[in-house]
Amino acid sequence: MSVEFNLYKSSNGSEIGVATLNNPKNLNSVSLEMIKSLNSKLLEWQEDTSIATVIIDAEGEKAFCAGGDIVRLYEGIKDRDGYPEIFFENEYRLDYLIHTFKKPVVIWGDGIVMGGGMGIMQGGDLRIATERTMMAMPEVTIGLYPDVGASYFLKNCPGKTGFYLALTGARVNGSEAVWLDFADHFIKSSFKADFYQAMQKLNYANDFEKDKGLLVELAQTFSERSSDARLENNLKREQDFIDEIASCLSPQEFEAKSKSFEALSPWAARGIKTFSKGSPTSVGIIFEQFQRAKKLSLKEAFQMEWIISVQCCRHPDFKEGVRALLIDKDNQAKWTPSYIGDLQSEWIAGHFVLPEGFDLNPLEDL
Repeated sequence: MSVEFNLYKSSNGSEIGVATLNNPKNLNSVSLEMIKSLNSKLLEWQEDTSIATVIIDAEGEKAFCAGGDIVRLYEGIKDRDGYPEIFFENEYRLDYLIHTFKKPVVIWGDGIVMGGGMGIMQGGDLRIATERTMMAMPEVTIGLYPDVGASYFLKNCPGKTGFYLALTGARVNGSEAVWLDFADHFIKSSFKADFYQAMQKLNYANDFEKDKGLLVELAQTFSERSSDARLENNLKREQDFIDEIASCLSPQEFEAKSKSFEALSPWAARGIKTFSKGSPTSVGIIFEQFQRAKKLSLKEAFQMEWIISVQCCRHPDFKEGVRALLIDKDNQAKWTPSYIGDLQSEWIAGHFVLPEGFDLNPLEDL
């Protein structure tokens, strides 16, 4: 399991750094070692004046990145070895670095992009989706919540769509990703090699705005050539339904309203089904998360998320959700509490308190 790094010369001598997630058997899910490796190389490339731009992509056709190494997190929770705290700190530092990188970052988001993969992709300056792209933040199914900066980027979706996606784990295709601003351009997956070659022919100025402009113009050309591959936008079609159901003010109201809708489209029905099987605690966290995130900066969002994530590791549902879905695979999670109606405000509030043993949030220096 690794990240591969390569450098390619452009026509005027500037270099393009390419970081490739290379863990295809596990859908390029990122381990702590991969996160540290990528973070270290990006910091090096950021200071290298010969490098004009960076690409982050992945090996294989199935996935850009399906998330973090959840099984290792599960083991860390069981063993109480401090791994989860270290993992989330390093993951969020990497995501924040990509968001604030001093050179244009191109993300080729082909295939599955979920959880930690969304964290990497959303920091890019030029985010490419394809006809194979499938994005989701399905953390409600494992007793977690949408993290990796989702407190910041989900609130910017049209209407109530971001909130709905958080509660239902609904899947998003490449065309929908552009509409949601999860991606900047839709380009056919078969154009990848041609796009990379065209990137090498650009005359980079080693100036962020100028070089980003060159890349945007190039991507627009390839996007226009990909118009015949664009997919149906379920979210735009379902916008009225999404805005109505996601306007609820409490988990209990959302649950009640979700049961009242009849003749839902297959897309909407799948989301409601996922919600109904998810962790009540996760739902409560998401409601509180979105309330608190309204005025948060990107930095503050990551700081809040580190607290919630570590607290999720110290509360029962995350461990139980991973057990049910990925360890025993019985899909019979026993949530605490079992029902949304039993949620208590004090229980949810406890997930937003700095964990015991920490005087400061380790992300204070972002």
